[in-house]
Amino acid sequence: MARPLAYNSSKVLSAAVETFWRHGYSASSVAQLLEATQLNRGSLYNSFGDKRGLYIAALDFYYQRFTGVVLQLLKHSPDPVAGILAVFEMTMIDLPDEHRRKGCLLVNSVAELSDTDTDLAQRALVHLSNVQDGFAQALVRAREQGLWTHPQANPQFAADLLFQYMTGLRISTRFDADPEALREKLRHTLQMLGLTLNTAASQPPQRKIQ
Repeated sequence: MARPLAYNSSKVLSAAVETFWRHGYSASSVAQLLEATQLNRGSLYNSFGDKRGLYIAALDFYYQRFTGVVLQLLKHSPDPVAGILAVFEMTMIDLPDEHRRKGCLLVNSVAELSDTDTDLAQRALVHLSNVQDGFAQALVRAREQGLWTHPQANPQFAADLLFQYMTGLRISTRFDADPEALREKLRHTLQMLGLTLNTAASQPPQRKIQ
């Protein structure tokens, strides 16, 4: 019988995410990770293989914990346009300043590792592509519901624009974000794409990422 893990995996991965998120992959030392996760060296290597293995587990945990909420909004919001706006609110506006300044761990990973570890960067990019696919699904539903009537409406193309816009905003708002000004920009961007915003979609969402 396999020996049970002697630690709480959720707490360990949360601590690892926080360390990598704050310092980046390269600058996070094994000593820092051991201190943050409260693992001993043997447990870290037995469970994750090495620092890189822990990083992979942390990326997957981050994706499941944070991006999962985003995908639920994009796929299941009764008003898909409101769902898109809510995603922008949750990931860039409705956040503590410290959280916002760290940016997105997946975006950070692609930016840091594209030249040094293409496999890790690709793993983060695959997770991000799921968000782009979520935008596309929301846009298809918006078209079906008559909330997107532009004659040249192309869900994949518009999803790519929204994704690139989100990625750029995640970087530009790390140190300077006026919530009301950003909300106004978001509304104008969605309207420029031809999406119909109702009154409810113009209000900040109530759901938060914890």
